[in-house]
Amino acid sequence: MKRTNFAFRYDWNLAIAHLAPEYRLEIIEATIRYAETGETGPLTDIAAEAFRSFILPDFERRRKSAERRARSKARKISNDSSTADSVPSEASEKIEELPIIKTLPGPNRRERRLLEAQEKRIQKKRRRNAAARAKHAAETPAPPTPVHPTHPPVYTPFWL
Repeated sequence: MKRTNFAFRYDWNLAIAHLAPEYRLEIIEATIRYAETGETGPLTDIAAEAFRSFILPDFERRRKSAERRARSKARKISNDSSTADSVPSEASEKIEELPIIKTLPGPNRRERRLLEAQEKRIQKKRRRNAAARAKHAAETPAPPTPVHPTHPPVYTPFWL
């Protein structure tokens, strides 16, 4: 199945950050070509070594992990006793159709916990800010009304 998208990992960028800009560009383009076609094309020695050392092993490890998860999910669906007759072939076809399974591995358990904790902190902060805004609005007096309804008050600039 042909890829429709992939994630360029931030740690890949950190791995090539010390290289000259032309080598970084070459490596990024090679990564995109590899994601699309499975081949990197011609690379200079430095770019080829960096690609093989930093990006390719991680790219392949994540792809294999995503494929294992997809197969495992297909097995779980096929072992479901309520739909044992028709689902196995349909389920595996549907899973193979999903580009996200092969291209973007989901967060692991640790990353999920960190994301959940971060979300809880954000929600707590939002509640605290909303309460502070409500308290401030209740404590702040209304602005004074002008002396005359058709003539607004004249303010003196601070520099005078």
